[in-house]
Amino acid sequence: MTKTLKLIFLSLFILSSSISLAQNKASKAYAEKYGELAVREMKRTGIPASITLAQGIIESGAGTTTLARLANNHFGVKAGKNWQGKRYKNFRSYDSVQEAYDDRSDFLSSRSQYAFLFRLDKCDYKAWARGLQRSGYARSKRYASDLIHCINANKLYKYDEAVCGEQTIEDVVSMNDPVAAAAEKSTKPHVHHAYYKVKKGDTLSGIAHKHGISVNKLKSLNSLRSTQLKPGQKIRVR
Repeated sequence: MTKTLKLIFLSLFILSSSISLAQNKASKAYAEKYGELAVREMKRTGIPASITLAQGIIESGAGTTTLARLANNHFGVKAGKNWQGKRYKNFRSYDSVQEAYDDRSDFLSSRSQYAFLFRLDKCDYKAWARGLQRSGYARSKRYASDLIHCINANKLYKYDEAVCGEQTIEDVVSMNDPVAAAAEKSTKPHVHHAYYKVKKGDTLSGIAHKHGISVNKLKSLNSLRSTQLKPGQKIRVR
């Protein structure tokens, strides 16, 4: 190998390493920013926080894609004909990333093709990754291995421990940055949502009155464009 070729290969190796380091840094920053949301959804629905974060990182480029930036859609969820919320082209659009996390969890938990996933151990992210691929969630034949690689490379499984183990979300964050963890604990309010399951005969105004909020607030919380409801539909009331 000539000296010139060696220099070329060395330059490519350095460039590749730099890109990889930048991607890992962005992924870890994403996990630290949205880890609490993922843990909250794990507690609410049983979807591993590590899986949620890995999907968000992969689908949104760690929050950098146009869809993520302009529509707060971090999971590439499309807007079908029955979607009553806001739209960005063919995709669902949200007022906040928090709404995207809520809706993505409800999307998975409300469809029969994913029902078997919720019978899996919520602390077994590898089983969930393989299950998502088997369910047809993504077309890529490497989807499960990509999720598992992302989780392992960024130690996202530690967020599952906030539910499966003895650690809290503050403990997980402090592993990377004790100062940030202290600030997180002292300044960030606890996120708590409540949901109501629509019964036959329920109206949006009746639900709003029952929970002490306005109809407009209820529509905003659920990205509703009309007051029509369906029995069994989950409505966020707080």
